[in-house]
Amino acid sequence: MPKIYGKKIVVRPVKSLWPHWIARVFESFREIPWLSLTAIGTFLGVVLLFLYFRSIEHFPSEFSVVVSLGVATLACAIGVLVFAALGFAGPAIIYREYVSGDRGVAAEPSKVFTDLTLTLLQLGGVGVLFSWILLSDYLNCKPSSLFFIILAPLLLITGGSSFVAVLCNKKDKKPLRARLGTAVSVGVFGLAPFLALSPLLPLFDLSWLSGFVILLGLWVLAIMANAAMATRLPALATAMIALFCMFIAYILLPLIFVQPSFFPALIATHVGVRGDHPQNLYVPNKTCELIGSAMKSAGATKVVSCASDDWNEVVAVVLSNVGERWLIEIGVEQKSIDSDLNRLRLTIPGKDVQIVNRKTAQSVRVNASRCSNRNK
Repeated sequence: MPKIYGKKIVVRPVKSLWPHWIARVFESFREIPWLSLTAIGTFLGVVLLFLYFRSIEHFPSEFSVVVSLGVATLACAIGVLVFAALGFAGPAIIYREYVSGDRGVAAEPSKVFTDLTLTLLQLGGVGVLFSWILLSDYLNCKPSSLFFIILAPLLLITGGSSFVAVLCNKKDKKPLRARLGTAVSVGVFGLAPFLALSPLLPLFDLSWLSGFVILLGLWVLAIMANAAMATRLPALATAMIALFCMFIAYILLPLIFVQPSFFPALIATHVGVRGDHPQNLYVPNKTCELIGSAMKSAGATKVVSCASDDWNEVVAVVLSNVGERWLIEIGVEQKSIDSDLNRLRLTIPGKDVQIVNRKTAQSVRVNASRCSNRNK
């Protein structure tokens, strides 16, 4: 040991202010080969973008820009699948937290929360959502769907009766506050599987009602699966099964419906490469004339009007905003009824394109004059 003026200096390790498990997490991050993961992530992200650009038959000339978006694209794809899996298995994980804090073993069956009770609590949460939709339609003076009118009170009654049964049942050793919190959480998180499955609605190339019925059927299956997995599997196994189900739903199911570009287009929308709805684009006069000329060549009955000033408004869907040239899609009304062309795609210079989003403030209170047609 070093000596100073004949005295030994004892070097003691510095005690960390972080808990031991946090220090282990930082040590694990230090051992991760970040450079290799970045290269692999860039490659897989570029492959996803390539599949999307191939589906729209357009590839940007600036390949370096596409490469720079690779890691963000893969991170977004993994995030979508992980969050969808957590939402899909949300009620089961909430129940696991109630039964036991140990996540490594299977949950013991509860005398209060049975499979039927868990299913009815989730359906009660669905009933609350349907009731909110009915109330919103009533306040906005809109006609309500018979589908929601029938199901909303039915689901509320079933969920409410199950909720009361959980509170009044004293066979469980857990306190009343724990049972109340778990019952409410299971009902609220019963909506999470629907949020995880709702992006699949455009996948069903049917009418809106038929697609919604199919989605509702998948939602009911997810609710029943949550009730079955919650009492039989640990949380980690439940999360892995949910991740596998989301992989099938988001990647394999579009292949069955012959829409292989569904998942790449969804990720491109979340990354910001693609727009998911028509937007108001302000373009220079030369770009407006280019769009008008393309619409005339396609036989459109209505062509965008280009004023003499510098900026003109065009309503279009942005399919790609990567690079100097954007790919947009415009609705076309043609003279010939037999023609199948109703959407026109063309590239425009993206340097001077400005996107304008108009937000209209909606008042919560509804004027009585707007709802005068109720009594007619």
